[in-house]
Amino acid sequence: MPGKTMLGPHPCARCGRTMKLPSELDQETYTQTCDVCAFKPAFVEAIQTIDQAKVWSYPAPGPTDRLRPIKIGYSTCASCAGKGCDGCLTIYNAHPVRVWIKEREERIKRAAQSVYEKELKREGILDLAKKDCAPAARLQRALGPMMIKYERIVSFWRALVTSRLKPLSMSRR
Repeated sequence: MPGKTMLGPHPCARCGRTMKLPSELDQETYTQTCDVCAFKPAFVEAIQTIDQAKVWSYPAPGPTDRLRPIKIGYSTCASCAGKGCDGCLTIYNAHPVRVWIKEREERIKRAAQSVYEKELKREGILDLAKKDCAPAARLQRALGPMMIKYERIVSFWRALVTSRLKPLSMSRR
């Protein structure tokens, strides 16, 4: 059963067409894409520079699930012929550069958690926060400095990774 329909003009994020159909503007299934873009056939969205992995965008599974699934494929894969499978995803995630990126992101998260806990301790509410009964205003006050540092580090990190791992091609069909 469809939910509430969103008001106002909403352009499709992929093709720019103004969405008008209830299925496109349903608040529960909204994905910023029109029906044409959500359900068109599979296509290669990008090819990764570091290992030539193809990033495939597949049609949305149905009207209530309009997100296009993404699969990773390698042309040399015998089981899927480069169209995307679990074996390709395992190879993709095991690439040394991607492993390094994931480890770095985990370090950043742990550092942010440490800063947050130090702020909670400074506020005198670390034990209360661990028991889930700290005052919300004091939690927010402790969260502020951590979020500023975390956002600065994450934006720098994403810019660095993006500049080094640009896809060879982007095809928007």
